[in-house]
Amino acid sequence: MSGGLLTTGYYLLLCVFLLLLVHRLLCRLSIFIASALVLIPLLPTGRSLVTGGFHGALNATYSTPPLLAQSWRLEETGYQNGNLHDVTTLMFPSWQVSREALRAGRVPFLNHANGMGELLLAAQEAVPFHLFTLLALPLSAAQSWTLALTLKFFFAILFTFLLLRELGVREEIALFGGSVYGLSTFLLFWNGWTMATVFSTASSGSFGVVPMALR
Repeated sequence: MSGGLLTTGYYLLLCVFLLLLVHRLLCRLSIFIASALVLIPLLPTGRSLVTGGFHGALNATYSTPPLLAQSWRLEETGYQNGNLHDVTTLMFPSWQVSREALRAGRVPFLNHANGMGELLLAAQEAVPFHLFTLLALPLSAAQSWTLALTLKFFFAILFTFLLLRELGVREEIALFGGSVYGLSTFLLFWNGWTMATVFSTASSGSFGVVPMALR
């Protein structure tokens, strides 16, 4: 089984399981709405997911030594935003080292791959025990990263949809509102950073509380 097929199948399985729980415990979902909730998060990451690739500016690592000498191998060598280096040189490496420790049955206290070692468990980059990290553990490095980013979009859209439904909004409009939030420029750009992990699930703490506060 190819990496892309495995990652895509795993994503669909997770989505179907979660939507069945939502349908049974929180609110009824039509086939159209459920399908849209699964497919809309794939707009930014779908190509990487189905090919088993890495979603991010991995080519940015070839703009400086030691990989600069190999940059001729790339089809695209233009870099429009230097901030994306943070993802490929800090966020993803820290996250991957924590994954390796968890897969080996160790608590990721230190990043042994950075100099003489640096704090890992206490740093914000690794999020080793977050749901997205744990769900992606069975996959390879690139596939797990892409799955985690896709799940951030999925959770952001789903829980914003549920919040709007709790407020009495029609499901089609609630889907639109969830998509606007889930695919906002903030989450699209910052998805590789930890703050997107927080904001992608922010609505989950609101969809049951906000309606109660307004009654």
